[in-house]
Amino acid sequence: MSLSSTELNYLVWRYLQESGYDLAAYALDKHSECSRATERDDNPLVAKVFPGALVDLVQKGILYTMTEEEVEGKPELLTLMGSLSHTPQDPQLPLKSEETPHTNGTTDTPMEVDTWSKTANGESFTTNTLSPVLEFTPSISFAWHPSLSIFACGENNPQAIISVLNGQHSAVVESVTLTHPAQAGGGANSVNMVSWVPLGTLLVTACASGELRSWSPDGKLKNLAPLGATGDSRSPPLALALEWSDSGQFLLSVDTHHQVSLWDANLNLIKLIRTGDANRDDKHAAVCISWLSEHKFCVTTRKYSIKVYNISNNLDVHPIGSLHGHDHPISKIIRNTSSKFLATVSDFDYIIKIWAAGVSQECLDLNTPQNNAKFLHTSPVIGMFWLEPEGASQSLLLTVSMDAVLNLWDTISGQSVISCQLYKDATLFSDGEAIKLPAVLFNADLSPNGQLLALADDYGRVTIWELRVSAQKVVCVGRYTIDIPHGSPKVGVCDLKWSRDSKQVGVSYLGHPSVLLQV
Repeated sequence: MSLSSTELNYLVWRYLQESGYDLAAYALDKHSECSRATERDDNPLVAKVFPGALVDLVQKGILYTMTEEEVEGKPELLTLMGSLSHTPQDPQLPLKSEETPHTNGTTDTPMEVDTWSKTANGESFTTNTLSPVLEFTPSISFAWHPSLSIFACGENNPQAIISVLNGQHSAVVESVTLTHPAQAGGGANSVNMVSWVPLGTLLVTACASGELRSWSPDGKLKNLAPLGATGDSRSPPLALALEWSDSGQFLLSVDTHHQVSLWDANLNLIKLIRTGDANRDDKHAAVCISWLSEHKFCVTTRKYSIKVYNISNNLDVHPIGSLHGHDHPISKIIRNTSSKFLATVSDFDYIIKIWAAGVSQECLDLNTPQNNAKFLHTSPVIGMFWLEPEGASQSLLLTVSMDAVLNLWDTISGQSVISCQLYKDATLFSDGEAIKLPAVLFNADLSPNGQLLALADDYGRVTIWELRVSAQKVVCVGRYTIDIPHGSPKVGVCDLKWSRDSKQVGVSYLGHPSVLLQV
């Protein structure tokens, strides 16, 4: 295995950062400039190096030395990229002997599968009643760690909690509390957003006092930064969105003052973009953001357009173009990382637009009478997700609106592949009982494997839906309900997120214990 000095320096630099040795990492980078590897979009090393990669490589090197004579030859694995790509889930290397290879305590046992997943390719299914595998403190925000069995939640008070789970995700084995200062004036300084950097080395929290704070996974405060401009006489802005670039080098935030802030990973402000009028409260000027690449991002404007910005090597940020087409404010924007398409929607006329990569003004309209959908969206879209089904030649766009209408769109032809009313269609439930309450959906999240959709409504109900794209249907495979006193506005779902293995959903409840649901 060959390793260049640049690759080794980058691995050591990453290890020092992940271990909290910031000063040593800075000194190494100052002399070797190894961090510049993150500035190139086409650098495969950055995407391949996961947290703990250096330790993993050392362990693999020891095992390789012990089994070198037994390997029948896999030269593609004897490189840095090959070693990083080879994980315990990959097929085992062929051995000359019949010995069972040693592992680090893992065994290849069949994964436990619920009843509904055993018949996922057939017509039968079961709508299971879900029970929590874990209950924890009421919270208003939730985020899974990108690579470990850890989650963070923000509470409706000045604190957030990082929790470490056991192997079954059924108990918290360790937790640390992140204490924030009380809000000036005695208001509740609730932690309304928690977000992990893609590498998992930092957690950023946003609270009602208008501050962002970054924390190490063991609960040490790394930095804090105020949202908005210094000297602003208005009330502190509240963070509405936090979006990391793919490598975690940059962070975008949007606040209630219609300001977009670009930060580096250490919460140093790079650029403040005002999209509204600082002298008036424009309640209709919602601001949406999305990353287009590691050094390009887009921001919606008050003129119903999308402005594209570029970040140069010297961190100069300037607009390089714009997209025009919507007749009303844009309420949601999402990028397809594979096709580079961009999807936008307006909650005024409910028109969805697909923007082609590299073609500034060419777009495809969805959710119109010409799209041949059985049910069109006539209420705000609360969930919009890109799908890349196995064997499909094109990308699909999944949209869900507050009235529980679901559409799966072919983004090439513009036709609807699946169109249904989730709560009203009794055939989507195994017991044949549709949800009769006039519920309104507030939260939606698609599992990382693209097969399951989690929804939460104003009754605190969580439903899990399996997407059977090849059969052009969707079915309910799980349901979790809580008892909310009639007319109680202080109990409800605030957030829900899928775990990285698509097996659990974390649900933040206000006024009720938050839960982890196994599906």
